[in-house]
Amino acid sequence: MGISNLAAIAAGLVWLAQAGATPPTHLLWHLQPAEGASPEQTAQAERAIRAFFGKRQSDRLMDGLATDSLLQVQGNEEYIRCGTGTACLVGLGKLAKVRYVIAGEVAIRAGRTLTKLLLIDCLRGNRIMESEVESSGPPGTDQLLELETAMFDPERYVGSIELTTTVQGATVLLDGAKVGITPLPGPLAKLSAGKHELEVTKPGHQPFERSLRVPVGKTLHVVAILHPAAYLKIEPPTPFYLDWPFWTAAGAGVAGLLAGGLLHRDALVLDENADKLERAHLAGADAERDKASTRMLSAYIFYGVGGAGLVTAAVFAILDLASGTEPEQGSDSASPDIQIAPGPDSATIRASWRF
Repeated sequence: MGISNLAAIAAGLVWLAQAGATPPTHLLWHLQPAEGASPEQTAQAERAIRAFFGKRQSDRLMDGLATDSLLQVQGNEEYIRCGTGTACLVGLGKLAKVRYVIAGEVAIRAGRTLTKLLLIDCLRGNRIMESEVESSGPPGTDQLLELETAMFDPERYVGSIELTTTVQGATVLLDGAKVGITPLPGPLAKLSAGKHELEVTKPGHQPFERSLRVPVGKTLHVVAILHPAAYLKIEPPTPFYLDWPFWTAAGAGVAGLLAGGLLHRDALVLDENADKLERAHLAGADAERDKASTRMLSAYIFYGVGGAGLVTAAVFAILDLASGTEPEQGSDSASPDIQIAPGPDSATIRASWRF
C-alpha cells in the first residue's frame, strides 16, 4: 500500500474522530521565519501558540495532525509551500473545509521576538486581521491572549486613544490619515489594537510624532506637546563680486596673462637679436636663441595659469548666479529674508524664503 494511501486513511480516521463534534472553523498553519529568526526560534513560537490555542480553542481549531495528514494526499503537495500568501492559504482552507486560516511569521529585531499572525477569511478570500506582539522569547501569556483575541474574536480586538494637546487647531493624523482637529470631541474609539503611528501638526510649531501600541479593550492616554518653532534669522550668502575667491581667481588670471605677455614680448626681442647676429655672422646667436626659447616656454606657462584663473572666476560667477543669490534689479532689498526652523528631529531643518 502506497504512502499516499496510508496518509489518506490516517486523515480519514481523524475526520471520523471529529465527526460527532462541531466542525472546526479555524486552521493554524505553520509559521515562517522572517528577519533575523532561525527555524528553531520560529518553531518555539509556533509550539507555544499551538499549545495555547489548542487548549483554549479546541472546539474551533482544526487538529494539527488532521491538517498535516491531508497534505500528504497525492495532489495536495502544492499547499505545503504556503507561507503567508493569501491565495494559497485560501485554497488550503477550502481543502480543509474551514472558514478561517491563521498564518504568520516570526522575526528577531534588536534582540526582541516579534510574532505576527494573519487571519484569512477563506469564504471572502481576503485578509481580515493582523496582529503583532513583542516578547523577549517565545510569546508569553499576555501576548498569547492578545493573539487569541485577534484571531478568534476580531470584533473585540479594538482599543482607543484619548489625546490631550497643548494647542488648539492642530491636525491629528493616525497612520497617515487625518482623523480630526484639536481639541477632539472625544477619544479615537474602536481602533484596531496594536501598533499605530500618531502625528499632531500645526504651522509654526514643531510636530508631535509617536509610534504607539493601542491596548486591547483599553484606552491609551497620550499628551501631545507642540513646542513653538524657534525661527532663526541668518545672513544671506555674499554675492560673487563681493567674495574673495572670485577676485583671487580673477586677479591670478589677469596677472598670469600680463606676465605671459611680457615674457612673450621679451622672447620675440631675443629671437630678433639672434637673427641679427646670424646675418652679421657674429657669435652669440645660439645663446640668444636659447634665451628666447626659455622666455617663450615661460610665457606659455603663465598663459595657462592666467587662463585657468579666469575660467575659475567665471565658474564662481556662474554657480553664484545659478543659485539665485544675485539680487534682482529694482528689488527693494538687497537679499531675500531667509528663515530656518528646526524639523521634527534634530537632524532636519525646514527653510522658508520671503521676498
